[in-house]
Amino acid sequence: MKFPTNIKLITFDLDDTLWPCKPVILQAETVLHRWLELHAPKLAADYDVEALRNHRKSVTKERPDIAHNLTLTRVISLQRLLQQYDYDTSLAEKAVDRFRIERNKVTPYDDVKQILNVLGQQYFLIAVTNGNANINYTPLKGYFQHALTAEMVGASKPDPAIFNEAMRLADVESDQTLHIGDSPETDIKAAHDIGIHSIWVNRQQQTWPKDLKPALLEINNLDPLESLLIK
Repeated sequence: MKFPTNIKLITFDLDDTLWPCKPVILQAETVLHRWLELHAPKLAADYDVEALRNHRKSVTKERPDIAHNLTLTRVISLQRLLQQYDYDTSLAEKAVDRFRIERNKVTPYDDVKQILNVLGQQYFLIAVTNGNANINYTPLKGYFQHALTAEMVGASKPDPAIFNEAMRLADVESDQTLHIGDSPETDIKAAHDIGIHSIWVNRQQQTWPKDLKPALLEINNLDPLESLLIK
C-alpha cells in the first residue's frame, strides 16, 4: 500500500470511531425521560423513550433545514409536546441541557487516548462530528486543537462544510489531510469526494458497500496508526 507522506492534518470522527455511541445516547435519553417524569408527568406517561425519539425524528423530516442541528431539533420536538400537554415550553431547553450533560459522559475505546497523544505531537488534530457531544466535557478534552460539529458549520457530513472548515483552521489542502472514521458514506466517501485521504475504522465488522471506493486502509482499532503515521 502506498501511503501519502505529506499529511499535516488528521480529522477524526467521534461517535463509533473514538467511543461507542449507542449506549451513551440511550442513557442520556433515559435520564431525559426521568427528568420529564418529574417536571412534565402527563407527557412522560404518554411518551416513553422510543416515542420521544420517533417524535424528534418526525421533526427532523419536517425541518430538513435544521436537521444538522441535533440539539435544536430535540428542543423543538419537546416544545411541541410540552405545549400539547399545557406545560411551560421553556422546560424543553432545561430538559435538553440535562440530556447534554449525559451525552458527554462517553467512554473512549481503550486504544484511543494513547494514539491521540502520540499523533498530537506530530500532526494537527481536529474532531469532526455530526453529533452534539462537546469534546471539552468528555474524557478527550485537550487531545484536539479544534472540535467541529455539524451544528457549528451549518451542515452534516457528507456535506463538505465541516472538512473545509477543518482545513481552513489548519491551513492545509485536501491532499495534506487524512480523515479517520467509521461510516462508509458520511466519513470515507465524504472525504474522497473532496480529495481527502481516509482510513476506515471498522470496529463492528461491517461489510464495505460494493458501490463505494474503499479507504486507503481498513482497521478495527487505532493501534496500527502509530506505526503507519509516526515518522
